[in-house]
Amino acid sequence: AQVAFSRRGLAHVAMGMDASVAHVVLRLVTSLSAAMYTMSAVLNVFEPHVFTQGVVAFYMIAAGLCVVVTEFSPFGLDKLMRAFPFLGGYCGRGVSYIILGTLSLGHEMGTLGQVAGSFMIISGLLAVLMHFVGDSYGLHYRDPARSGDFRRYEDNLVSGEPMF
Repeated sequence: AQVAFSRRGLAHVAMGMDASVAHVVLRLVTSLSAAMYTMSAVLNVFEPHVFTQGVVAFYMIAAGLCVVVTEFSPFGLDKLMRAFPFLGGYCGRGVSYIILGTLSLGHEMGTLGQVAGSFMIISGLLAVLMHFVGDSYGLHYRDPARSGDFRRYEDNLVSGEPMF
């Protein structure tokens, strides 16, 4: 087997699939884990053992909805990018998914919360892996300065233009 040394070729070797397929699989795993994460948070809001668990559950609901928006809605991602620009790349998303996943690993969050948190952490690790070995397929946001053109977040870092 011939091994390519480009970033895209390395993604083929490391993941055994096309980078666009890996991106779709990552989106599906992340969206399913975010759905479970949000569902476990809703259950914990209605039946908190302590006050802080209810507060954390509200944060988990908001975070779970933000994860779904960043994965599926270009318009929503455009709005979120103004406040959270690190969500424009795999590495920023991955680190935030790992941090969010740790919120539900406590025993008071229940089995569903622990499983959902574990899947969020796995999604975060896969996103960080995609940052280093994959390409930036599909990670776009709407640039308000260009009347609706989609641009990659990394393009602003290279060109030196202001992001907003």
